[in-house]
Amino acid sequence: MDPNHARTNAARRYRAKMGGSHRAAIAAVREDRRAHQGKNNAAQRAAADAPVCPELVHAVAHHIEVVCRQFHEMLLHQYAAHNYTDYARMVLYRATDAIEQLHLLVGILVADLRDNGVPNRQIRRFVQAGDNDEIDQFITKSARRQLDGLRGRPAPDNDRPALDFAYPIGKNIRERTGFAQPRIEAAIEAFLTALYGPVGDDAIDEQPEGIRSLALTSSRLVYTDDEEPI
Repeated sequence: MDPNHARTNAARRYRAKMGGSHRAAIAAVREDRRAHQGKNNAAQRAAADAPVCPELVHAVAHHIEVVCRQFHEMLLHQYAAHNYTDYARMVLYRATDAIEQLHLLVGILVADLRDNGVPNRQIRRFVQAGDNDEIDQFITKSARRQLDGLRGRPAPDNDRPALDFAYPIGKNIRERTGFAQPRIEAAIEAFLTALYGPVGDDAIDEQPEGIRSLALTSSRLVYTDDEEPI
């Protein structure tokens, strides 16, 4: 609907309820919208300035661990494949599994951003989407259920499929048990830092001592003193 038409219709409803002139009704509608927009802007600023949620950090680490496991199988199948089609079969199985895993992670983060009042225009920029429909495609039932488990919300009704582990996986990530693999996640972070260096000048100084130490040790095994990235 055209914004002017929407404002005119709102003014008519206001005038029918409160009386007064059309001009006064238009002014009242504008003032109400400014106040509402001010509240929305305040909520958005609060969401933007909030500290990083540790559960979401753990969720990112978990999904990276799962994808790394799939990449590992893709690399090693070159030694086990009987022929070209067997090799392509396994690589494609694991590649599409990895895509699905990353799609799920994006859906979890996008749903959480929406829950915290971050506007769609900002989310579209984050996920490089052209419209809101593209954003909606990320927010699957599995993404919602895993986010509920991650955020400690009540378990969903028992209408979910028996093999849908999204909620318990989210709960495990939150509690650092079960499906979560904290030690492997930490090792992957250390090894990736050793290979590619820290992101930002101070990043490695902010890492936990165990991860930082393992990253430095591993880097010396891969690079010479002149080459090592950290």
